[in-house]
Amino acid sequence: MNKIEEDMMTFGMRRAKYYNTYSEPIIEGDYPVEAKVLALNMNSDGEKYPQAKRLEMITEYEKAIGANHPLLQGYRQQVEFLEEQQRMEETVAIGSDFKPVIAPDRNGKEISLADVVAKNEYTLLEFWASWCSPCRAEIPNLEAAYKKYKSKGFEIFSISLDEKHEDWIKAMDKENTPWINVIDPKGFQSEISRSYGIM
Repeated sequence: MNKIEEDMMTFGMRRAKYYNTYSEPIIEGDYPVEAKVLALNMNSDGEKYPQAKRLEMITEYEKAIGANHPLLQGYRQQVEFLEEQQRMEETVAIGSDFKPVIAPDRNGKEISLADVVAKNEYTLLEFWASWCSPCRAEIPNLEAAYKKYKSKGFEIFSISLDEKHEDWIKAMDKENTPWINVIDPKGFQSEISRSYGIM
């Protein structure tokens, strides 16, 4: 991670902390429901306001101002989607079995994650995309690990979420990664990415 990325991450964390500190008294206080909806939407504290609790709160807000209120339109759907993602993430927590993946490589050959896992002692499943700067910045670290542990039964199975095949090919050619690379052109809407809780 370079200095600019570190600065942006630090800024993002500070901003989130500020928003959470500012919004919590509004959510918990004696304020109009509309203000509470805006504050809850702004708040990112997943421990204090997990998705299930947010849905309960939205139900109460809907009773007060109606489900068709402009501030609530789409918010329930957004939170339900995030709750589903959270459930999916729990199914791939440490100790869980991997989910099946079959996807094409650059030549169109279908490659199965199960086959790769069966042939290796360790398999790292990695999601990335050509447009994802943090993903690309991580490649040198993956290369170092691959070089060090490949002979000991380590493999990397990279899944690109690029929706444009040519962008993926161009990025692979530039990075020249030696491990398995496949693509799921449906991106974040694919069953593969959703089953792994990738957002």
